[in-house]
Amino acid sequence: MPVQQEFARKCGVDLSAWHNIAIEWTPDHVRGFVDGVQWYSFSGGANADRECVQCARSMHQTIQLDNVYGSTLQGAVYEVDWARVYPYSPASS
Repeated sequence: MPVQQEFARKCGVDLSAWHNIAIEWTPDHVRGFVDGVQWYSFSGGANADRECVQCARSMHQTIQLDNVYGSTLQGAVYEVDWARVYPYSPASS
């Protein structure tokens, strides 16, 4: 969604090297981590700048690079060594 992408920021690490990337999605928040350090957090539902990202009824792991805005973007490669999905447990959020 373009309005959500307007507030994207770089994670501050060299992404040409290997890192551990984690996404934590609960009914209350969505958080992103790089090497165990929180990079972003969305909570509180929808506001003027974004939809309610944590309100989705179902989310599934997807590893992809999308170019939905035409042909002017620079090409990229996203290498993944391994991926794991953990079940949601309210005690761990």
